[in-house]
Amino acid sequence: MGKVDPPVIPKPVTEVDSPVVLTVYLENSGSMDGYVNGNTGFKQTIYYYLTELRDKITSSIHLFYINSKVISMGNDIKTYIHSTTPTTFKANGGDLGTSDIATVLDSLLSRRKKDEVVLFISDCVVSPGKKYATHPDDINGYLLQQCTDMTSVFRRELNKYKDLTVAICQLQSHFDGKFFNKIDQWSYYKGERPFYFWLIGSTRQIKSIMDKIPWSDFNDKGAKVENLYVLTSLEQQVEYAVVKTGCWGSFEYEHSRAAGMSKTICKVKKENKGKNAGKFRFSIGVDLNFFPLDDNYLYNSENYQVNNKDYSVEVIKMSSDNFSHQVSLTTEIISPCQITVSLKNKLPDWVNEKTDFIGQDLIIDKAENKTFGLKYLVEGVYKAFVDTKSSDDYAQFIVTIK
Repeated sequence: MGKVDPPVIPKPVTEVDSPVVLTVYLENSGSMDGYVNGNTGFKQTIYYYLTELRDKITSSIHLFYINSKVISMGNDIKTYIHSTTPTTFKANGGDLGTSDIATVLDSLLSRRKKDEVVLFISDCVVSPGKKYATHPDDINGYLLQQCTDMTSVFRRELNKYKDLTVAICQLQSHFDGKFFNKIDQWSYYKGERPFYFWLIGSTRQIKSIMDKIPWSDFNDKGAKVENLYVLTSLEQQVEYAVVKTGCWGSFEYEHSRAAGMSKTICKVKKENKGKNAGKFRFSIGVDLNFFPLDDNYLYNSENYQVNNKDYSVEVIKMSSDNFSHQVSLTTEIISPCQITVSLKNKLPDWVNEKTDFIGQDLIIDKAENKTFGLKYLVEGVYKAFVDTKSSDDYAQFIVTIK
């Protein structure tokens, strides 16, 4: 049967982008001093990002420091960045010691208004404080409490605003200053250290920001982007259909008139010549354009699960009016079945890999590029998003083979 061109699928009407109010919170605890000591990549990247956001996205921008209290710093980006030094951090007050990240996020999200985008900038080092020096065994309980508190904070936000997306971007910058361990003992450290951008808003807002200011643009602007994790509450029907592109062997659509939107195929045959002889491969065209997920996530086959273990999966970009991605399924065993491919919402491996589980000494523990307590913070947010959705899948594509 010849190739049938799929009909053009009408795109859903989307809300016209409205100007975004952006509120920026830069944590100014003592552990952050080393990032702002001089003209660091940390400061250069923040200046670049805020300037891009102001010019391309926002209608207004409000700048703050945050620790145990919220400190207004006006709305002039150049002054905000150029005046940020260890001295100004101290001069602006607040509790610069213990970093209770869950409490900080609770504070700033409690202030967030509908349609407002929040950018939180922090090293995200969980700092239980000096009182745990004599009770080190209690630190694990503190970390678990941080996880629970993070879940509670973001569950509240999800109940308040059903449409919520959080992008957590890990970056790396030069650091020159005091490093504080889990019980606030400090040692001098000069070298590269991770820090984090938390971008919080509606799905449409975060998607628009990521499209107009890609994270990949950051790498020559001061700090280097290391990792990204995006959580979204978005639950939307995904347009998909079986396509002829990249087929090994042959098949027919069950209903030729609806070939362009068919999810059922029949008369399946394996490839009978060449290097792919004995294999059958078909592809599903899917439209994932509206998901605020980065390409590294969407093209990683490990983030997809197939209910039939006889099939392997591969994902590539698709040039089509209807579909953004091509999900190809390959097997050596053909049998009638219903195949479900799930795009999973997975906690990425990098969260564990970049967590410092000791929290004592950066050099001895080889934790220069790790963050104490990170896993507990991100897992807490992840649990809130999973708990409020009907499924922990971003999307499912179901195809019947007869």
